[in-house]
Amino acid sequence: MKRFFYLAVISVVFALGSSAVAQDDLSIFGFFQSRLEYSNVKNTFTLEIPGMEQTTEDVSKTLSPGVQQLNVFMMKELADDYSAWVNFEMVNSFSTERGWGEFNLEEAWVKYRKNRGFSLKAGYLIPVFNNLNEVKNRMPYLPYIMRPLVYEASMSGVVDISDFLPERAFLQAYGAAPAGKANVEYAVFIGPGERSLFASKNDPAGTGTPGADTTTFVEVGGRLGVKVAGLKAGVSGTLDKDNQQQMLGEHVQRVRFGSDFSGTINKIFFEAEVILVKEDPKADVDLDKTFWYGTLGYQLANGVFVYGMYSYVKDANSPYFGEGINAVFGGVNCQLTNGLLLKAQGLKFMSNDT
Repeated sequence: MKRFFYLAVISVVFALGSSAVAQDDLSIFGFFQSRLEYSNVKNTFTLEIPGMEQTTEDVSKTLSPGVQQLNVFMMKELADDYSAWVNFEMVNSFSTERGWGEFNLEEAWVKYRKNRGFSLKAGYLIPVFNNLNEVKNRMPYLPYIMRPLVYEASMSGVVDISDFLPERAFLQAYGAAPAGKANVEYAVFIGPGERSLFASKNDPAGTGTPGADTTTFVEVGGRLGVKVAGLKAGVSGTLDKDNQQQMLGEHVQRVRFGSDFSGTINKIFFEAEVILVKEDPKADVDLDKTFWYGTLGYQLANGVFVYGMYSYVKDANSPYFGEGINAVFGGVNCQLTNGLLLKAQGLKFMSNDT
């Protein structure tokens, strides 16, 4: 079966202005990204039997408005060297009445900054991994409507993000140090097992605390990079376990490898990432995963930006990406005012599942 998926999206990102609530030094700000989405999905099925081949097509077209993502941030300077940060996130037109989307506490941490060479975050935080993981929910600063697939929160029902990316950490040290004309960047973190499978849920019997990690092991990881002029490159890695109790009856040792390269030269913008996931189960099952993407953009005029992206995802254990899926993205951004951004994006997904 061959699948072709076309998606055209128009989006508006509106950044909410800063204000003070109760205390002048508590800043509350955020954004929402609404979108109007047109999709054209065509599935082609080929039935091959001796002496006969029959091909059928199924076409589905939809037009749907909605709020892709809304984030509210709260930040407060606690002292000269201490600050606090909280991030609430809603996706897919969140509604409890209709059972739409999700509402999550994404971040809640305190940061101590000694100097440029050393900072420490503690609490509930998104760790550094490659270039995009820590800033993936800052949509006003990203050109995309739909982000590279493993970073797209609105598609969490299709892509298991936790398989490719570290979801949470409770402690992270990071900083940068000069090395000639360059700066060497580092980050190391420690955190719980993947939130989606190792965190306890509401239990009618009252045993356990909802959201608590249910394992006796932790995830460790980090990134080492270099930044010079307008260029940035780095390598990342994590070591943890994948919850395969239901399918294999074990927690499988997992290693993630990542690399990133990004920069700006004059009016040209580019970024690329690779993620390789290696797992070693006792059973003869392929759990390895591959993801990469590359983006190239150009500033046409002041406030007008165009870009194209090519991406690939393969997960042998996924019903969607078993044979790999290729994605082509193209889009344009227009800065209408200081707090209003208009985005348009087209996508094409291609897979060769049989």
